[in-house]
Amino acid sequence: MEVDLKLRWEILLIGLILVAAFGLRMYKLGKNELWLDEAYCTLTAKKGPVGIVQELRTDNTPPLYYLLLYLWMKVAGEDEVALRSLSVAFGVAAVFLIYCLGRKNFSPKVGLWAGLILAISPLHIYYSQETRMYAPLVFFLILFFHFLLRLLWESRASNWAGLIISGILALYTSYAAFFFLPVASVFFVLRPKRKEQIKMLVSLLIIGAFFLPWVPILLSQPSAQATTWLGAYWEKGKWLMLPRSFEAIFLGANYPPYLRSLPHGTAKLLRIATLIPVGLIFCSSVFPWRKERTGSERKGILFLLLAALFLPLVLAFLLSFWRPMFVVGRHDLIVVPVAALLLGMGLAKLGRFWALGLTCLVIYFTWATLKTNYGSRPEFYEKAAAVYILQNSRAEDAVVFTGYRRAPLEYYLGLFGELRGARLRYYSFPPSVARHLGWYDKAGLLQEEEKLKSDARRLAHLVLEEISPGSKVWIAQSKQRDIRERINRYFAGEMQRLAQEEAFEELRDLNYPDLGLRCFQRLERESGTRNSSLR
Repeated sequence: MEVDLKLRWEILLIGLILVAAFGLRMYKLGKNELWLDEAYCTLTAKKGPVGIVQELRTDNTPPLYYLLLYLWMKVAGEDEVALRSLSVAFGVAAVFLIYCLGRKNFSPKVGLWAGLILAISPLHIYYSQETRMYAPLVFFLILFFHFLLRLLWESRASNWAGLIISGILALYTSYAAFFFLPVASVFFVLRPKRKEQIKMLVSLLIIGAFFLPWVPILLSQPSAQATTWLGAYWEKGKWLMLPRSFEAIFLGANYPPYLRSLPHGTAKLLRIATLIPVGLIFCSSVFPWRKERTGSERKGILFLLLAALFLPLVLAFLLSFWRPMFVVGRHDLIVVPVAALLLGMGLAKLGRFWALGLTCLVIYFTWATLKTNYGSRPEFYEKAAAVYILQNSRAEDAVVFTGYRRAPLEYYLGLFGELRGARLRYYSFPPSVARHLGWYDKAGLLQEEEKLKSDARRLAHLVLEEISPGSKVWIAQSKQRDIRERINRYFAGEMQRLAQEEAFEELRDLNYPDLGLRCFQRLERESGTRNSSLR
């Protein structure tokens, strides 16, 4: 009877935790527009399986998330909430999975505490609200770690199969999995039996074998160019990367600027709050989780947990001296579940009074972070621009996107345009952006002004040749401060020159400076100006 009552309480508590996890991830899910990377993921996924593989030849990511998103859009739709709800589903599932991991491998208390910590983790909530591959990655890595833990004392075929499948899924979701999978090497230390070590080696080889079909595409991907933006962050504060990473992992952290809606430069009191979970981790190291286990087994489990917490971050940190790839607040997401598990172990050891008191503090500091996320001012810049263009366009009109403007605006033009049956012609300036809508060599292009001028001239004449007289050309100008003046000026200047030659006319009444929009119209009259311009 007492056992049934405890089980009912446990079911009730995990149910409440899952409801909270779902609510925190769904709250204001559609508040913000899709940003650049989210829009790129969506446009790539819409191309279907074959198009996804072709597109990713110019990217630096594997294909699984895009395939999942492609299937998800067929069912859920393509608006912001529908797209982001895939990550929400994986985020909530990860909370339940970390509960199961803690319960199965330690105790129900550990599972519940770990589930609660992950449910309210600001970093995990942030990525559970993005149309990106990071929430699915965390889910698959928790699965991988669960089976790795089970194999320490149960060498079952189902555990080996689970380890292999979850490892393959993680690698095909994000290359960040390469930093976590080496945690399996700890198994060779903890399980000295040669037979078990051979099984682990074979399992890792099978994971690698299943990833081999993607290796030719991986080798052809321009990963070095796609991650050039990381170099500035790395050089600016590489020696503080690991401490800041642990700030980001734990609750009440000081997040880096590229996590747009989370707080940057938070108060010292909020940052000191991270000492609470760190202290709990050390408390957890001496807790006897199950009486039937020996001291050496407990130490082995703790060693594996600490390896899973530190090894991925240290690997990413060291490799970044060769090629900057360590990103605070992104790659460290893969160890957030391990941190949650360790915190859950620490809380489970404490008495009820101390555990509840510390949990209230943790929730308070977490909310101080989350309210910044939820309270950030929403932007409707691209939505408004898309609606304005569609309201003043016809099917034969063209849009020229400058800088990184294309992906998010093209997404909204497609979303709203499909409802009206509108189809517009799209062009990119610089033209290299068309090869990958999420990045281009901005610094290199800004140093080649003559090339930018010639590219602007060629693109303006290409638009002139491909649209019919009477059609409009919208210039959606980049908002980025460092390139706005120069890149926008080159193409707009070329269009103004053609307007002087009476090939185009600027429709000043339709210009919308606040949305970065300028409008030109192809003139009806035919003259020799086009040929002279081409010369």
